[in-house]
Amino acid sequence: MGRQPPSSTVVGPERPPGIGLVCGVGALASLVVGFFALYFFVELVETVVLRRPSLLRVVFLALVVFVLASYFLAIAVAVYGLWTVRPWAWPLSILVFTLGGFWSLARVDVVPTVLSVSAVGYLFSRRTLFSRDTTRVFVEDR
Repeated sequence: MGRQPPSSTVVGPERPPGIGLVCGVGALASLVVGFFALYFFVELVETVVLRRPSLLRVVFLALVVFVLASYFLAIAVAVYGLWTVRPWAWPLSILVFTLGGFWSLARVDVVPTVLSVSAVGYLFSRRTLFSRDTTRVFVEDR
């Protein structure tokens, strides 16, 4: 005889379409930040290998690469958490999109600012989806 299915399975909450849209915007932002990090990393390597750089230039480029790579990683982790509806993803996503919104606002870049504010507003409206009580629901198989 075949194996019996489990008596109960763990099912996550259904992901609303808006979360998928926020994940898409976040993934796009992550790619842009990742390309900038890669560009500055290449610039750093080129500066160190091919030129006689000043220590200040090397430290500045290394700091830029570190900040961009960290932000890239934070966005990627936040997008993964949102996509899989993890409880830790909500505060991380709020932080990441708020930082992105402030950065866009400082550069007076309207479209990314509106996208960041919209994402934060939507995530606040879906806060209960990411509470610890609703992230795992046990369903009986019959």
